Amino acid sequence: MNNDNFFLLNQTSNNVTACSQFMFNLGAFVFYPLIILIVLTDVVLRYFLNSPLPWGVELSGLLLIGAFFGPAPQCEEVKANIYLDFLYNTFSIRGKHLVDILGQFIGLFWIGMLSVRTFMEVPDMISMGETGIQFEYPLWPLRFFLGLVTSILALRLVLNIFIIMGKIKKGA
Repeated sequence: MNNDNFFLLNQTSNNVTACSQFMFNLGAFVFYPLIILIVLTDVVLRYFLNSPLPWGVELSGLLLIGAFFGPAPQCEEVKANIYLDFLYNTFSIRGKHLVDILGQFIGLFWIGMLSVRTFMEVPDMISMGETGIQFEYPLWPLRFFLGLVTSILALRLVLNIFIIMGKIKKGA
């Protein structure tokens, strides 16, 4: 890999890292606190004033999707994924790299299909004015957010494949 390609790969990786960190912060520091606030408000209104939020459960469920998927690219970024350590540790370094590449490809296939399908549904959701049942606001912004997050995760997986292939090429 020549220096121009390495620079491009490194720059792209840095941009994906910044996006991953932003999505993590959005999921962890915006969506989760909103869920807590909605659930707490709903509990107080339901049990003390006998007047629950009709849309509270639905909105907190929608926010939970964002809170779950938002941090996903950052988890891949810091290698916070799950390995079968008892099996993985028996592999040689090269074997570990090959298993890592296989895992990246499998993840890329699944998350890539989710990303494409998610973006395909956004225009239909906008044209139909799709809303929740009790939460009567458009759902397409959350769907678009999910598409962005899955696209960033897919890009991270592609970059990881190139990084691992570079390690194999170097013999590391």
